[in-house]
Amino acid sequence: MMNSLTLPQARRSLQTKAIIAVTALVTVPTALCGYLMHARAAQAMERTLMRDSVVLAQTTSHLIEGYFESNRLDNLSGAIQSVMEDPRIAFMVITDDNGRVVEQRYNEPLAWHTYQAQLTPQERTTPLTLNRSIKLTDHNDDAMLVVRRQLIRSEPATATTVQTTSTSAAAAPKNRTARHLSGYLELGLSDPDQRVLLTDLRDATILVVAVISLLCVPLVIWWVRGWITPLRRMLAATLQLGLGERFEHVDIRREDEIGMLARSFNAMAENLSAIQNALINANEQLEHKVAQRTRELEKANTRLEQEMVEKDQFIRAVTHDLGAPLRNIDGLASMLMLKHKAHLEEDVLSKLERISANVKAENELLNDLLELSRIKTRQGRKHDIDLQEVINSIRDSLGFDLESHRIELCVDASMPALHAERNRIRQVFQNLIDNAIKYMPDEATERKISVGAERGHDHEWIFHVRDTGHGIAEKDQQDIFQVFRRARYSGNPHAAGRGVGLATVKTIIEHYGGTIWVTSKPPHGATFFFTLDPQYIHDPLASAEDKASREPAGVTD
Repeated sequence: MMNSLTLPQARRSLQTKAIIAVTALVTVPTALCGYLMHARAAQAMERTLMRDSVVLAQTTSHLIEGYFESNRLDNLSGAIQSVMEDPRIAFMVITDDNGRVVEQRYNEPLAWHTYQAQLTPQERTTPLTLNRSIKLTDHNDDAMLVVRRQLIRSEPATATTVQTTSTSAAAAPKNRTARHLSGYLELGLSDPDQRVLLTDLRDATILVVAVISLLCVPLVIWWVRGWITPLRRMLAATLQLGLGERFEHVDIRREDEIGMLARSFNAMAENLSAIQNALINANEQLEHKVAQRTRELEKANTRLEQEMVEKDQFIRAVTHDLGAPLRNIDGLASMLMLKHKAHLEEDVLSKLERISANVKAENELLNDLLELSRIKTRQGRKHDIDLQEVINSIRDSLGFDLESHRIELCVDASMPALHAERNRIRQVFQNLIDNAIKYMPDEATERKISVGAERGHDHEWIFHVRDTGHGIAEKDQQDIFQVFRRARYSGNPHAAGRGVGLATVKTIIEHYGGTIWVTSKPPHGATFFFTLDPQYIHDPLASAEDKASREPAGVTD
């Protein structure tokens, strides 16, 4: 599997970079050494040529000075011709002390013109010995040494000469002679043999560098592949491990750092494989447990749905079966009071009235339970609801209780409209307001119930019903939304109640995707908060923002 795995191709692989770098490290120093050897050899040959040129110039100048001293200038040409037979001499020029050319010979005329062109005006007139190396780039691209010497003629000293030089006579020997400047000798030398030797040396250096480079490249490739190949095998194993495939051991038998890296990699990969296998097994076990748990939850859900259906059926059956006897009892009690009221004692009439009241209370409780079971199973038609109108209708229905308890009902005018079942929304607000009226203590000085709504931090509408009653203890705030649960002390222990109203409110709120909760710090009243799913709320501001977001930006009339 590892052999079939395709490795990603880099723009320039590490192997190529290593081969280029090592080859450069070998070739460049070798070429540099060859260049330095060639330069040192050229300098040594140039120094040798300079020494030879100085010796030759001295010998030639002595020869010419002899001809000047003996006034044998006619025989000077033959002597010069014999000197010019030396192949190293490019030119020879003899001038007198006034700069006039006495004799000039050229083996290479171009060398003389190039030399004259490279002299400065001061160098042409300075009567000094000049040993100068000049590169004749216009000639053969070789170095030529030019030696310029003074030609001195020695004569016996005269009286005038002795008088003129009296200031230095003490240091002069007794047999005085006078030395006069006869002229100048300019001798240019270039060694063709050295030129050939330098060329051969350069070619040999290039050849050696080329041979070393050619021999080095295969060795470098072999050496680089020796440590790149294990790295590639580990790279392939890493990719294989990353793809989740079965890991194959990387067999690299080396005792250097690469071998240590391979062994460490194998140990790490084995640990990762073990962890991966453990994760796979754990995942399989988890999937099995999840599937098993899902089946159990499905069974429990099915059983719960069946129990809910059976509960609803039971409630309807109980309501029907208990309602008929209760209605009969109420009818009999009412009939006895109507027909035999005049013949019955006050105690009997009081008991008959209590029987009729309790029967009516039980009938209302049965109706409330039946209504509670129908909230989720029977859904009515939804309409647009004006909450102001609904609460005003509730105010009219509860007007007597509000007046008798001297309670002020305040309604916030900024509440949004709803799209829901009108009876259910009315039931929510009526139960909350009715509870606030029933549990308002007689000794309360501020008797007020306020209904309103405001936006939360996330622009969600939060409705509230707030009263100034005694409040609800913190330990009772979670239990009051359960069926048949009432607060232990709410400021009016004699208030009528069956413990179904708040449970009905909670069921309706949750049916519309909201939540309900209460906050209270006795004896400073209680506030019931609830929310609804935004889809059931007509929010003009949110509708305007949504409309603005859908309009294209930058459109003007």
